[in-house]
Amino acid sequence: MDTDIILTYCACDDYLKSLNYQEADNVVMSNAEVLTHVIISAMMFHGNHEKTRLFLRCYGYVPNILSKSQLNRRIHQFDDCFWRGLLHFLTIIFQKFEDTNEYIVDSFPVSVCDTPRIMRCKIYQGKEYHGYSSSKQRYFYGIKVHAITTKSGFPHEVIFTPGSEHDIRAFIPFEFDIKEGSVIYADRAYNDYKFEDLLREHDKIELIPHRKKGAKRPLGGTLRYLQSVIRKKIETAFSQITFLFPRAIHAVTAAGFETKIFSFIIAFALKMLFKNRPALT
Repeated sequence: MDTDIILTYCACDDYLKSLNYQEADNVVMSNAEVLTHVIISAMMFHGNHEKTRLFLRCYGYVPNILSKSQLNRRIHQFDDCFWRGLLHFLTIIFQKFEDTNEYIVDSFPVSVCDTPRIMRCKIYQGKEYHGYSSSKQRYFYGIKVHAITTKSGFPHEVIFTPGSEHDIRAFIPFEFDIKEGSVIYADRAYNDYKFEDLLREHDKIELIPHRKKGAKRPLGGTLRYLQSVIRKKIETAFSQITFLFPRAIHAVTAAGFETKIFSFIIAFALKMLFKNRPALT
């Protein structure tokens, strides 16, 4: 635990230095400490910020930690682009020992409230947030997390969409910040021949989704087997991310809700890095 907290702080501090992030001279708690608080909360306390705050203060990790309300305001200063940049920063580090050209894409739902409370939900409002999860065979109200991961399950790129958004429509806006000649494995929801051709022509990236029966471009038996084996990695990654979730994610705003989800993804990415830290030295 001690090592993980220290390494988390070092990673946050290095990221901020890479951005030349400036902070006021009179701050009681540095930005690296605020980031560490958020990530450790997701990694060890299921996103409970108050428990994390008391833990870090009592055990001397952050003796001058801010109050609950002050800390909450500092956390909300980091926007969506900031968290995406942090994930990209960790991805660059991870590539030092896993230089791969094989990736996986998929999505998982995150419910913001139970079905009976949909009409009272203030975080998200609208029919577009009422989606269906085919893997879990149930409806949910919330958002979808779409992720491209490496073949080992490390999150490479992540976007959020309303729960009813179809996977292939959410897949198109990805930046595809991967090298030419890469292969992306996907499930049946990503079948779109025109987009496959476009991706192959302009980005030199091969999208290989699971084909439906009678498809015009069927896959060979070897490729189908390879796809089924590799795709299990992203399912394992999603289950490990959601394992960090509390029973209900507490948030007042959509930005706060998505920040917490991002913190769980970052926490999972750091845990993967910690497991492989001997390879980084």
